Amino acid sequence: MVKSAFLDTCVFFECALNSKNQTILNHAANINFPLVTSITVMGEAIDQMRKQSERSHLISSLIRSFDE
Repeated sequence: MVKSAFLDTCVFFECALNSKNQTILNHAANINFPLVTSITVMGEAIDQMRKQSERSHLISSLIRSFDE
């Protein structure tokens, strides 16, 4: 059985605010550890991020995390 990590909204915030957290996820992805989320989590994250003063940085980080 392959285990995976479900990424919730708070994880995306933590990665946007601290690059060390994003690096940990990148390492996990590089060794093919499954990282999963849901479309509702992505929508919730964007909705919460757009309400923040640093919304451009937060949303850009979220989108970059999908590419990595």
